[in-house]
Amino acid sequence: MRPTRSTLRRAAAVAVAGTLVTGSLLSAPAQAAPAALSPDAAATLVEKLGARAAGTYADASGKMIVTVTDTATARQVRAAGAIPKIVTRGADKLNAATSELERSASIPGTAWWTDPVTNQVVVSIDSTVTGAKLERVRAAAARHNGAIRIEAEAGVLSTRISGGQAIYASGGRCSLGFNVRSGSTYYFLTAGHCTNIGSTWYSNSSRTTVLGTRTGTSFPGNDYGIVRHSNSANAAGNVSLYN
Repeated sequence: MRPTRSTLRRAAAVAVAGTLVTGSLLSAPAQAAPAALSPDAAATLVEKLGARAAGTYADASGKMIVTVTDTATARQVRAAGAIPKIVTRGADKLNAATSELERSASIPGTAWWTDPVTNQVVVSIDSTVTGAKLERVRAAAARHNGAIRIEAEAGVLSTRISGGQAIYASGGRCSLGFNVRSGSTYYFLTAGHCTNIGSTWYSNSSRTTVLGTRTGTSFPGNDYGIVRHSNSANAAGNVSLYN
């Protein structure tokens, strides 16, 4: 079962160096700092870095963070215009954790996604995952030395997707705002800094269950995007409040 479930405007900083030599003020040429990466560019950089990186996200100020596993890669990220963060696990380890879950813990009531901030794969379990099913999830997590974190959710996970639930594209994870309808066509609204990072959106982190395709996006200046549902039956008319 596959249930349902960062940007940014930048001005390049210019540094001007002045040196006083034998009574004359000699100014060095102005040098522009690397332009800050957009979400799309940050996601592309992560893909190019392969196992040396583990994802990207925007910090509270809107600056793109790229997680990396070594200092040499961190220098590469900084030169490209993003902020590097050294983490323990690269993409290979996180992908291995996801494969483990696909193989041994793919059961109703579970869903998972990669959290670049904590450098973990998060497994959400609903109220139906108890007993032997819960032990299967715990055993899978234990085999990956902290790469997998289990979080309980109230209620029961569903293949339908509500406002507030997680949505995924090749560039990252965002949240669905509201499902909406125009005539007989169903869409969902979300942030434009989200729809800027990808055109096809999915309900699961492994990106196997398509929700729909972007039909409009606007960011910066304002911040909204709209995606047309591929299957109108997925569009729940409510908002998930989690707890």
